[in-house]
Amino acid sequence: MPSGFEACDDGTIVRVDAAACAPIDPSDYTVDPNCAESELSTCSSHEDCTEGVGICTGSGSYESPCACRYSCETDADCSGNSICMCALDIEFGGSMGRCIPADCSTNADCEDGFACAMARFDAGCGMEYSMACQTPQDSCVTNDDCVGDVETGGCAPNDETGVWECIDYTCSIGRPFTVAGEIVAASTKGRRDWVSASAGVDAWGSIVAQVEPMSAADRRALRDYWLRNATMEHASVASFARFVMQLMHLGAPPSLLQSATEAMQDEIDHAQRCFALASRYGGESLGPDRLPLGDALGDTSWLAIMEAVIVEACIGETLAALEAGVALEHAQDAEVRETLAVIARDESRHAALGWQTLRWALSGADGKTRAALRARFEAAVARARQDALRGASRTGAESSLEAHGKLSSTRRCRLVVDGLEEVVAPVAASLWQAA
Repeated sequence: MPSGFEACDDGTIVRVDAAACAPIDPSDYTVDPNCAESELSTCSSHEDCTEGVGICTGSGSYESPCACRYSCETDADCSGNSICMCALDIEFGGSMGRCIPADCSTNADCEDGFACAMARFDAGCGMEYSMACQTPQDSCVTNDDCVGDVETGGCAPNDETGVWECIDYTCSIGRPFTVAGEIVAASTKGRRDWVSASAGVDAWGSIVAQVEPMSAADRRALRDYWLRNATMEHASVASFARFVMQLMHLGAPPSLLQSATEAMQDEIDHAQRCFALASRYGGESLGPDRLPLGDALGDTSWLAIMEAVIVEACIGETLAALEAGVALEHAQDAEVRETLAVIARDESRHAALGWQTLRWALSGADGKTRAALRARFEAAVARARQDALRGASRTGAESSLEAHGKLSSTRRCRLVVDGLEEVVAPVAASLWQAA
């Protein structure tokens, strides 16, 4: 059955027609018997997948927990700016249709002579897919064009310009600001007020000192890395602002509210420090643009709020503290080391706040509610682990930029796997036992 996707001689996959994908028949897929026995499973049969045409897949192990996967057949099955990617014979493509982000639907949406092409890149903790029009300014066509001395995730369109280029790993460990299930962060622009004074930046945010001699590619990689961290820390301020309102909605004690408001101040400091490093490596003062909000408050039910605490604090902040600590061990630049030391200290405190909030919430919950939350916790941990395992298994040289705080993708993904197993899982086990 034609999928509408075609592979070009150079390896590019383009979409020439918005054809319907072949439907799946759940009876063609066998459910692993361990799914019914594993406490990590969120399904034990295909009948448990009730949100559409889906299958219960996985082995029931910690590495591959059983969960529902849903297929799409047409673009109408996907929400927002996304299309249905049919099952394709490509690496990690899978055996069923999936919805992926898209700025174009077919080649007809693009300039004459340019295609609606698929980006297949490794974000650092797993493969990501998207569709976008190629442009005359593109510096790469496929991932093969990005093989070189600088570690990159592949060829993909720049989020701001739409030009295809070799991108750095973008997988971020830390407290994300999520809206409708998507991580949200501000774009950036030239400004001085978010740049903290440092050895390389004066009190007015102007660059007054340069970093040690290095290649333009390394400087750009470090600029982008610290800029990504800066926008994530900036977005964490919004995450904590929402958290304060959620705590008030749940009737939380003043000690949790006070800790949450103090954490907001920490995140502002982190963002300024990271913007200063990005500005120093980039040679220009940089700061955030406006932060998209959308329906930022979202679901205000007890279960939804606690699930956000799990993802953003218990997992995100715990791993952020661990990452900053490991990066500090390898960093040599003085300003980078100071920034990482502050972040490691503060993120540890923020993670503790998340666990304290979860413990407080569980103390007033009934058995059925606690069981439901535990299932969501284990599913979130399993997703994070599954994403990281693929990156952790990658072979290759370690990053040459660890002296400046940028860990290699492989080291970061291994850190996630180890952190989930050695820190998050034991703390969670003691929490459930106490509840």
